[in-house]
Amino acid sequence: MPPFLTTAQEVHLQLREATAAMDTHIIELVTAPSAEKLEASRKAWQTAHSLLTAAKLFQYLPVKHPELYSGSELDPESTGEDNTNEASTKHSLWVQLDQAPLLPGYLDSVQGYPLSGLVHSEMSLTREALLAQHQFADTYYVAVGFHALEFLLWGESGARPISDFLVPETAEVSPEARRLRLIKIISSLAAEDTNRLCSIWLNDSSYFTKKITDGTSRHFQEQTVLEAIRGSIYHQIHDSDMGSLSLSHSEFSAAGKTDLSALLSFIQSFTGIPEVTARLNELDKKDTDISLIQLINELGKQISEWPTEAGTKQAKDDNVLDAQQRAVSRITHLQKQIDSRLNALINQ
Repeated sequence: MPPFLTTAQEVHLQLREATAAMDTHIIELVTAPSAEKLEASRKAWQTAHSLLTAAKLFQYLPVKHPELYSGSELDPESTGEDNTNEASTKHSLWVQLDQAPLLPGYLDSVQGYPLSGLVHSEMSLTREALLAQHQFADTYYVAVGFHALEFLLWGESGARPISDFLVPETAEVSPEARRLRLIKIISSLAAEDTNRLCSIWLNDSSYFTKKITDGTSRHFQEQTVLEAIRGSIYHQIHDSDMGSLSLSHSEFSAAGKTDLSALLSFIQSFTGIPEVTARLNELDKKDTDISLIQLINELGKQISEWPTEAGTKQAKDDNVLDAQQRAVSRITHLQKQIDSRLNALINQ
């Protein structure tokens, strides 16, 4: 099996295990809410979502598995399909798993609107109803997936108190009870969707091996891998709100830095395989002071050194803002260098 697909299996195995663990923590939180269980659920979410971000690398391969792809199915750039019919609502798997940004007030109360969102509505909270509400009329209407769960766990301020999950004994129906039901359904759906995605990579890897290697030139195989690396880095950085000095794909948990680091880590683990390193260096014969692998490693270093306060909306200190501005400049410059180098390698 090609090294790229071996790496794909490794990350999907870890992703499946991490998402199942996250769902277990959510069930424990719903069953008997406590501050300790809320914190454990948040940590499990961060682990699973970072691995999901790393797995995006492999979705940029130009290979569509027939069991999962139907039109835009599994396309990371797809916007899904709007459909108000609960029985037939269908979204691309990635839109169902990782759609962001979202409108917080669509899910729960926000500042100035204490009774907003599905938590405070009279709508029946079922899997079918949530899937129908997801992407209803607008891409910011997010009702399922990792980021809906993120907002419900962290809240608008990033520090939702455990009291938001403690159901009053005297209340027949309460926002706290509906909030717990929401996170249970959303987590269960995320675990099922993730398992579906991972099962294909783990149980039918021969399909991808055949599509990428059989009857194709070595040049084509290398192009597909380089395209996947290029697409994943480009979109992960550009999905972040760099103009606002923020790595904000996961804005409520402030996990954007961790997510991007996870993606870069898996790219580095792949390019660090001796035979891959040797071939990339062989391809990368341009007159340059720094190789593609060195550029990728430097980008990983710059992401790891991103100022701690980045990704939060409370960063006010001038020194922090200056540090963020310098980091943005370095990261975007490196991304452009990597993009240019990959384009040259793909088209040579």
